[in-house]
Amino acid sequence: MNSNLISSVMSSPFDNTEHKMVLAQMAFEADEQGLCYAVIEKLGPVCGLSLTKTFKIIEELKESGCLDFQHHANKVVFKLNAARITEKKAH
Repeated sequence: MNSNLISSVMSSPFDNTEHKMVLAQMAFEADEQGLCYAVIEKLGPVCGLSLTKTFKIIEELKESGCLDFQHHANKVVFKLNAARITEKKAH
């Protein structure tokens, strides 16, 4: 759990509560470097979202600069950008 990221997400105004929910869950699962190894198929249900909606939100968060992701072997690693989360509303 990365408490600094959680604090950044929770104190930032978001136009879309689903975006905030996904980022908050990712921050909860992130390490101190802001890396999150969440499984997308499990992330959606935790946030009350369908898999399709979860993928769409992750893509929108990437476009807004709040997170980035890389593929490593058979895993996806998300990197949350705390500065961008606090700096600007995400969708």
